[in-house]
Amino acid sequence: MRILSKSIIAVLVVLLFAAPAMSQANLGLFGVGAKVGYVDPEDIDATFGFGAVADLGKIKPNLGLEAELGYWSKSYDMFGLDASLSAISIAASAKYLFAMQGSNIQPYAGGGLGFHIFKAKAEYMTYHPTTFEQVKEEESDSETKIGFHINGGAMMELSPQMTGFAELRYALISDVNTLSLMAGVIYSLKK
Repeated sequence: MRILSKSIIAVLVVLLFAAPAMSQANLGLFGVGAKVGYVDPEDIDATFGFGAVADLGKIKPNLGLEAELGYWSKSYDMFGLDASLSAISIAASAKYLFAMQGSNIQPYAGGGLGFHIFKAKAEYMTYHPTTFEQVKEEESDSETKIGFHINGGAMMELSPQMTGFAELRYALISDVNTLSLMAGVIYSLKK
């Protein structure tokens, strides 16, 4: 509950100070895309992840907004135990776009806030206490956590309607901090 109240206060402070800048804002749904890459959750083996991205425009000419939906999963099969951990993230980011005169590549750095839904599941064989027959047992648990992330990367225009990007992100999510390296494309919805 403390994290939620601190997050709400942080958002309100940002909105209060951003109000004068909103007169320059150009917000809306400007593009949609997808990303794939390497995800390395803390204390869990690295795995493959993917997601969807939405370009929400710019607050100022060099400050953009983005929303995303991401997913990764890792499974283990050892000693008769089948276990898996998966995560769905819903996040928003602000990106500062660095001006690069005469270059097709535009680096950026930023950060944001996200909701992360973790699900753990385990299946194993055990013996029934009275019949001593083997039975399959299943246990699962889920938890939702709020996390902050910092990111950096670069974008490159591939065509008038398509922009490619590569990004390194570190998400601080209590006991499942995650490092990810993703690449993707965003299709522009506005010319």
